[in-house]
Amino acid sequence: MKQRGVTLVEVLIALGIFAAVSAIGVSALSMASRGSEQLRDATERMADMERFRGLMRADLYQLVDRPVYEATADRPRPSFMGGRVLRGFLESREETALLALVRAGWANPGSEESRSELQAVTWLAKDGTLIRRQRPFLDAVAETPYRDDIVLEGLEKVEISFLSRGRWRDETGRPGDDASAVTLMISFVHPIYGEMEHRFLIGGSR
Repeated sequence: MKQRGVTLVEVLIALGIFAAVSAIGVSALSMASRGSEQLRDATERMADMERFRGLMRADLYQLVDRPVYEATADRPRPSFMGGRVLRGFLESREETALLALVRAGWANPGSEESRSELQAVTWLAKDGTLIRRQRPFLDAVAETPYRDDIVLEGLEKVEISFLSRGRWRDETGRPGDDASAVTLMISFVHPIYGEMEHRFLIGGSR
């Protein structure tokens, strides 16, 4: 029986089919990889947003009434202060002070560390970055160390306002002003989500 060989045309056709199938497979793998990366990025962005909201809620819920000294001021500031009036206590050309507060809940089991269980926290905006700053001691001097925690990045138009007596104000905690704020709002433009407003109830024992 005479055997028939494979022609060059058949080989070329087979190679063409193999190349097409391979291209489809590579394309599918590439799309799956990009989809996985996009899902991971979206999950990280949502986690960052929830972390920001969780930190702010915790700070506002555990407020305590304990005036503190800042390193750049010659008089104590109220335990809760924010917006325009705060910038007189925390002067800086590089940062915009948004909110300063004193909160409880900073665990120190058995008082092993030489610090209080109260904590001074400041929220700032710098070059599109939302920062939560904390220090080991309530009252600060020029040499007092601090730690910055970057909460969100890539923001634009970061602003803060406070609801007091039925209207929104650009500050709270001005000495002599007895109008206590009940709600805080932080607004900004996010690089992915666009314009956002986040509102928080102000609680705790003030």
